[in-house]
Amino acid sequence: MNYYQFEAITREFSKRFGKIPRGQERHWNVFFFTIDSNVLKVHRRFPNANDYKLREGLLMALHTIKGRLDGVEPDLASVENNENRLFCNAILSGCDPFFSEELRQRVAKQVPDLSREDADREGIYKESVKCLVRMVESVDFWTKRGGANGYFDMVEMEIGKKVPYDDKMNFTMALSE
Repeated sequence: MNYYQFEAITREFSKRFGKIPRGQERHWNVFFFTIDSNVLKVHRRFPNANDYKLREGLLMALHTIKGRLDGVEPDLASVENNENRLFCNAILSGCDPFFSEELRQRVAKQVPDLSREDADREGIYKESVKCLVRMVESVDFWTKRGGANGYFDMVEMEIGKKVPYDDKMNFTMALSE
């Protein structure tokens, strides 16, 4: 995968699933809190893993979800490194029932045919994808505003006191109607 293809995922998914309108993010606060908590825990443990690596981790997570939707495993070898893989895993732990067994068990209660090939995976991922695309935009904004750790500085200030200093990855899932 070349860099242009890697970056194009946000545009592709914005067209495919829509976008969260600016100012309407509060409707997805639980999702954002969960994913921000997970990535903040990674950043606290590995302070050199900055906004740039988080952005790459978000894009890797989106490509992983695209692979689950389209049935094609993405080749991320050319962009993957230790830091962005940690962020990608923290993100997927929070929103991907095919990555997190605990989340899969919870989602399976609402979507009993989750493992079937014809399961409504677009419905399973729609809200998560919209939120992850919005997070990429937010990381871009805060990195421009505050430098290489601008996003993490903002997250620490906004929710840091509510996020425990541990390695437990939390999860959430909003299923489309």
